[in-house]
Amino acid sequence: MKSFYIEKPMEWDTSLLCSGIAHIMYNLTGETILTFQGPATHRPTALSDAEEPVLYKTYVEKEPMVHFLAEHFNCSLRETRLYHRLLMSIIAEKCGNNVSRMHTQLLCKGGCLSISTIKHGLFSSLIYAALFIEPHPEYQIHGLKSLGISSVKDFSISVSQAYIQEVKALSQENVPKPKIMTPFVNPPQR
Repeated sequence: MKSFYIEKPMEWDTSLLCSGIAHIMYNLTGETILTFQGPATHRPTALSDAEEPVLYKTYVEKEPMVHFLAEHFNCSLRETRLYHRLLMSIIAEKCGNNVSRMHTQLLCKGGCLSISTIKHGLFSSLIYAALFIEPHPEYQIHGLKSLGISSVKDFSISVSQAYIQEVKALSQENVPKPKIMTPFVNPPQR
């Protein structure tokens, strides 16, 4: 798995949530995690998992955020959801003690810190997470700066490296593959 920090600020929209985006934009092959900063426009319905509550009720327009976009191949939907929770757990750990995780959303003192979702497709699975940089108390939105994180770049690279280490550790574990059972070894003759 590779990580790539995009130096140039980039505006996020949901069209970037497509299979092979790291290869298309940066000629990176294989599993990747991209990180970048830039403004974003998020609508609650576009980025909410059906099973999880939407913690923010307003549109977030052109808000500076730090973005994480991980792509995995040959993953089931279950594995994708587990990778999603792994990424959010790593981010929560790196943010410090004031941050808690509810499902795949990060909270700070009851307010929203993150937005995240997954996209499971035929060719790959994508995990997207974004964290607010600046706090907005009027919307109950906390930012990385309110947590004392001054270098967003160093923070995002640290998260990416920790995620890659965890994914590598998971893939190196000797977990036996389940045997596929067929209903009949020798079908009955009629």
